[in-house]
Amino acid sequence: MKKIVKVILGVIAALIVIGLLANIFSKGKKDGAQTKAATESTDKDSAKGGTSDNAATTPAAEEHWSYEEEVDKMTSKKLFYASTTSTNTVEFKFPYQGGSTFTLNVMNREGKNEIAIQVSKGQFMSSLGGNKSVKVKFDSAEPVNYNYSSASDGSSNIIFLSNASKFITNLKGAKKLMVEAEFFNAGSKVLEFDVAGLKWDK
Repeated sequence: MKKIVKVILGVIAALIVIGLLANIFSKGKKDGAQTKAATESTDKDSAKGGTSDNAATTPAAEEHWSYEEEVDKMTSKKLFYASTTSTNTVEFKFPYQGGSTFTLNVMNREGKNEIAIQVSKGQFMSSLGGNKSVKVKFDSAEPVNYNYSSASDGSSNIIFLSNASKFITNLKGAKKLMVEAEFFNAGSKVLEFDVAGLKWDK
């Protein structure tokens, strides 16, 4: 009887030991799988983070100019335009209050380049025969004077600069442009433009 009891106790003890070993083995295998999954997840996150950092350090170049072309219905010739808006606004008195912006236009009509500056609200001083001028500064260069003419239809919100070819040459190599112009009943105002990246081969 004592031998039978010993045998039974031995079997029970063996089963307990086997169960403990199986539990330890299963836990170790599970921990290993979890560690592998965590490592793979970290590697993926690192890869994503690296891509994001690279994208952040190489932003797309800002485009300051817009381009258009159209066909003259009378002559069937193409007309080309490039324009950019001032980075500052100017406040005029009634009836032009509320902040005015300015547009710098580079144009090619019938093979001839032209430079025009237009104000959204306000009046440039009239310049009949090109007797008035604006002061122009490219980047940090010394300001120079450019004569201008008023529009042939009498519009006072736009002027046309002389010596367009020289102006465009300087414009293509500049990043910043400032123009000091005189306005009706408002005196002289400075207009500021970001002009980097002009593409013009006309």
